Amino acid sequence: MLSHYNWTNLNVILANFRVMTYMRTKLTGRAVFLGSLNFTEAEFLIFTTGLGKSLLKANYTTDRILSDERLNLIYNNGFSSIATRS
Repeated sequence: MLSHYNWTNLNVILANFRVMTYMRTKLTGRAVFLGSLNFTEAEFLIFTTGLGKSLLKANYTTDRILSDERLNLIYNNGFSSIATRS
C-alpha cells in the first residue's frame, strides 16, 4: 500500500501506535495519524492486533466498523487488514 498509493494529498490514517511510528518513517507525503477511535475523520484504517484490542474495549469489531462506516476492505491477510473510504 505504501508504494502504490499517491501520498501527495493529505491523508488521515487510524492505526495503533506501532503502525503509526513505522508509517511516519516510510511516508514521503502528508499524513495525519489518529490515536483515538474517531472513524469519521479517517480515510484509511489499518487494523492490527493492537488496534483490535483498543476497538474491543470500546465494543467495536472490524466487521461492524466496515459495515457502519461503509469502508472498502482492500487488504486482509487474516491478522491485519486495510480499509479505505474511496
